[in-house]
Amino acid sequence: MGKRSFTFNRDNCIIKWGKPDSACFFDWWSIHHFYWQGFFYLIFHLLLRIKSLKYALILTLVLTIVHSIEEYFGNTSRISIEGVVIDYLGPIINPRIKPELREPDNDYLQNSIGDVLAGLMGNLLVLFYWYYTGELPYFYLIFSLAIIAMLLSKSSMLYPKEN
Repeated sequence: MGKRSFTFNRDNCIIKWGKPDSACFFDWWSIHHFYWQGFFYLIFHLLLRIKSLKYALILTLVLTIVHSIEEYFGNTSRISIEGVVIDYLGPIINPRIKPELREPDNDYLQNSIGDVLAGLMGNLLVLFYWYYTGELPYFYLIFSLAIIAMLLSKSSMLYPKEN
C-alpha cells in the first residue's frame, strides 16, 4: 500500500467494518476514537470541575482540536500521542509488540475526518448525559476493558513476521 495519508479516496464510502483499511469515513478503529475522546473528556471534565455548559463546550472544542492535530501527526509521522503510548506502554502490556514496526497510520482524508467526528460524538455523548442528568457517566469507564481487549486483539500487527 502506497502513501495515502490525507489524500482523497476516489472510492468514497461511509463505513467498512469487515476488514478495515482506513479508506472509509468510519471503520473498526472509529470505535476507539469514539471511546477514547469521550474517556478523556470525562477525565478532564472531572479534573477541571466544570459546572457550566459554556466550559463543557469549550472543553469539547479543545479536545476536538487536539484530536485533529493528533490525527495529522499520527498520519504523517511517528510522532503522536498514540505512538508514544504504543512505543512505551505497548511492550509492557504485550511483550511481543515491537514498537519499531509501527508506521504512520496512513489514513485517507475521509477516514481522518471520520475519526475526528467519532471522537466528537463520544465527547457529546458524555456531555449530553452530564447536562441532562447533572452527573458524569462514570459507567462509561467500564468500557475501557472492552476497548483494551479490542486493541490487544489487533496488537499482532506490531509483532515481528515469522519466517
